[in-house]
Amino acid sequence: MLASLKNVNSNARDGRLAILLVMIMLSSPMLSLIPAVSASGITQYAVQRDPAYISIGDLDCDGDNDIAAASSMGHFISVLYNDGNGGFKDRQDVFISNNDSHRAGFRDTADGVRIEIADVNGDGTND
Repeated sequence: MLASLKNVNSNARDGRLAILLVMIMLSSPMLSLIPAVSASGITQYAVQRDPAYISIGDLDCDGDNDIAAASSMGHFISVLYNDGNGGFKDRQDVFISNNDSHRAGFRDTADGVRIEIADVNGDGTND
């Protein structure tokens, strides 16, 4: 799956916006960021095993788009926070379940394969 990340600040610091493609590496715990002008600057970031779906949006209200990746193995969403310079150094893994226990049986846990970033409660910010 590919997604475009449009408002990542350019490292050139000249006010231009960089356009990157975010690519899921199948059967790998990695996401790749590929600059739209050249494939020579590919950067990879670790996420939970077998990322299957990604969504892009500002999750920390800093004006920069962040990346959320859902694992095909379910149970985890990896969030990569944009540092404002085009990098995603901070990562948070969120355990998702419809059961309070991390040791719940397979049938007792949620399977979060698809993910979408949106303003759910109508307050103007992504949830």
